[in-house]
Amino acid sequence: MTDPRRPDGPSSARPPRLAEALLIRLLPAADREVHRDELGELYQLRVQSRGKRRADRWYWRQLWAFGAAALRRPWEVEAMGTFTQQLRQSLRALRRAPAFTVTAILTLALGIGATVAVFSVVNGVLLQALPYPAPERLVMIFTDSPPNRWNFSVADYVTLGEQQTVFEDFGARMYRRMTYNGDGTAERVLTAHVTPSYLTTLGVAPVLGRVFTEDEGEPGTPRAVMVSHGFWETRLGSDPGVLERTIRLDGQAHRVVGVMPPEVGPLEGATADLWPALQLEAPPRKGPFFLRVVGRLKRGVSREAAVAELRQINENMFPIWADSYADQRASWGAIPAREWVVGDVRPALLVLFGGAVFVLLIAATNVANLVVSRATVRTRELALRSALGASRLRLTVFQVTETLLVAAVGGALGVIRAEVGVRALTGLAPTALPRVGEIGIDPSVLTFAALTALGAGLLLGLVPGLGFKGRVATRSLHSGTRGVSAGGSSRVRNLLVAAQFAVALPLLMGAGLLVSSFAKLLDVDPGFDPDRILSFQLSLPAARYPEAEDANAFWQRLDSELTALPGVEAVGLNASRPPNNLNDHNNFALAIRRTPPGESDPGAAWLAVDRGFFDALEIPLVAGRLHDPDNPEPGALVVDQQWVQKHVPPGVDPLGLRLVSGSCTAQAEPEPPCMWETVVGVVGSVKYTGLDREDDDGAVYFAQPTSGYRNLFVFIGGDGASPAMLPQVRDVVRRLDPELAVSGTASGQELLTASVARPRYLMTLFSVFGLLALALAAIGIYGVMSYFVSQHTRDIGIRVALGGQRNEVMAMVVGRGLRLAVLGVVFGVVAAFALSRFLEGLLFGVSATDAVTFASIVAVLAAVAVGACWLPARRATRVDPMVALRAD
Repeated sequence: MTDPRRPDGPSSARPPRLAEALLIRLLPAADREVHRDELGELYQLRVQSRGKRRADRWYWRQLWAFGAAALRRPWEVEAMGTFTQQLRQSLRALRRAPAFTVTAILTLALGIGATVAVFSVVNGVLLQALPYPAPERLVMIFTDSPPNRWNFSVADYVTLGEQQTVFEDFGARMYRRMTYNGDGTAERVLTAHVTPSYLTTLGVAPVLGRVFTEDEGEPGTPRAVMVSHGFWETRLGSDPGVLERTIRLDGQAHRVVGVMPPEVGPLEGATADLWPALQLEAPPRKGPFFLRVVGRLKRGVSREAAVAELRQINENMFPIWADSYADQRASWGAIPAREWVVGDVRPALLVLFGGAVFVLLIAATNVANLVVSRATVRTRELALRSALGASRLRLTVFQVTETLLVAAVGGALGVIRAEVGVRALTGLAPTALPRVGEIGIDPSVLTFAALTALGAGLLLGLVPGLGFKGRVATRSLHSGTRGVSAGGSSRVRNLLVAAQFAVALPLLMGAGLLVSSFAKLLDVDPGFDPDRILSFQLSLPAARYPEAEDANAFWQRLDSELTALPGVEAVGLNASRPPNNLNDHNNFALAIRRTPPGESDPGAAWLAVDRGFFDALEIPLVAGRLHDPDNPEPGALVVDQQWVQKHVPPGVDPLGLRLVSGSCTAQAEPEPPCMWETVVGVVGSVKYTGLDREDDDGAVYFAQPTSGYRNLFVFIGGDGASPAMLPQVRDVVRRLDPELAVSGTASGQELLTASVARPRYLMTLFSVFGLLALALAAIGIYGVMSYFVSQHTRDIGIRVALGGQRNEVMAMVVGRGLRLAVLGVVFGVVAAFALSRFLEGLLFGVSATDAVTFASIVAVLAAVAVGACWLPARRATRVDPMVALRAD
């Protein structure tokens, strides 16, 4: 047959050169010449009959056809056709190596379990949509005064309803604790007062009864309430006729109109017991700001368009309330409801998830070391399979099948461990995480676990190929040893150990920084002695204590009764409770430095207290005097040192300073009911906005008897102030008014513990992950050095026989291990510095690049590396030269 590609053939036309070259490589070697000649002849025929351009296109199509066949061929013949056989062989191989199998499975289960557990938290809190219809259209609306976000006032809410055009519906909510009286008992319950449109905006429907009507939100109409499913079951006995019942809250009758679903989302108030209808009175002024507003955008309306309209409405209404609100820079804003719910926990959870992934990487690296060691031992077996006809692809599939089986079992055990881990993660700090009730092992978490196990299995199955070449297996057949020179595998194992230390260091660094930060936080002075305080909350119903004088008379009787208890030195009242429960933050303006028009007033904690509060918490008087208990002065104020430092100009005596507060700051000269207030005393600073606030606004105290407050915290100070005296406290309250309920009881230490719940939570989890990483890294370097000693027993024996000192052998082995650790630490330090910026927002009093913490962690890693290398080195020094020389 004449070669059509030759110049002397019937035609000089040639196929496309690139296609021809590629096609020759794809053709089976045995039939390459035949196929090439046949394709050449067919190409020439097409050139003659259809033209060269169409013949070229045909030739390219043959390239794709032969290429697809070449890709299918090895899998069809070697992999898929023998999948069942490969599976049986892999199971038998794993059964023959129980130590490897069990160790690899448990190690992977540890890493996968930790990662899946933390992912379930990230998924439940950050990734899952809110449990409402079309949640992407829900936004939270607020007063935007950077860097602060305030709630709405009644005036804001009414104006929004009159002028907005972008919301399908909107509603407002406010939390409040009330006293429920039932079956002769008094109990404090958490209520979420909502406007009639609030639940319909969210798309929440009761399981029994109905939502509120618009009339039930009008002041003066009979009060209505919806009850939680748990309240209906426990307090109302699952009464099917509950819709005909009336319950008493704070002494007032409320008719039950509905029962909420068993599962309640975060926006309607997942922790609330009751939902009374909120009845809003006509506002006399712009403030106060206490309404949390949610809106549902109309279809097709973007959040940006809604914010633009909100800002315009706020600008239009400013002149109407200018006499009671001077902050013209404050506007309205809106953010997605999910972002509002998540709050500032996102960075912490992402950092925590990163820590869990690091643990998984270190665990997988340990298993990779085991796989490489196993591959080294099995070199002769793999060589024999190759000699019997198994291709390199077939051998790779064989090893990948083994690791996939190990990863599958490890992943299944990891999911079981993750279930336990999720309960631990949510149980450690139920108040530190939003949406705790939505965290669990769901299909998306199981999918993540399956993909993680699959990825780990595939990567681990491919690792041995990094250290072995094709000729290594062939040489092993000609060797009399059980293995071969493991130079390639040793390099891979060394790199894996270095990688373990590189990954462990950032994780340990994060744990070290969080521990240092937490220690700094605990050193913060809260402003009171936590060991001598007991506090609780009482609320007096307005229906039974209608006048301020009635409320003040009760507080005085309570003070007298509690002071008479053994071990009580003082009793005080405050509308807020330190260190992180501030209920009122008020704006003010000094007479000597009025706020320029249109600018924001300074603000501070605004606290209604009696004189006994300072004695109960042992807050020192620094200058001036305290309130007169016998003659409370409406305009007399006591401020703390932090307030003086932040708001009083240097060199000015704070005593005698005059100021106006609230809406009165808008008046050039205060007119009744506004008045000048005067600073009469300065006391020590107390934390009200958290221990981590280094530069808070300070506190202003005014006389509680002038406020007529009915909802106050009671503080008992003295050596006997402890939870053990709570029964006596309840007896006193019951004796004074049997319809009142004591709630929110806490000692000083419990208050401090609760205030640092989130930092403690992160520190604990990161420390656990850091210790796991340290242990796994130590195991990894111990395994490598043990393998090194076992592989070099003969060399070590010869060295000792020739007069080598045992301390030199010790130094050789430890030095080799330390070099691996140092290599990993170098890369780990670089990674730690790069990742430290993600921790900045979680730290207090510690820099994210703190040199002392970095040096300490590096020293710990070095010490662990030395300890892990010492045991194999010690074994090496005890090698008997004669035994080593006789070894095979």
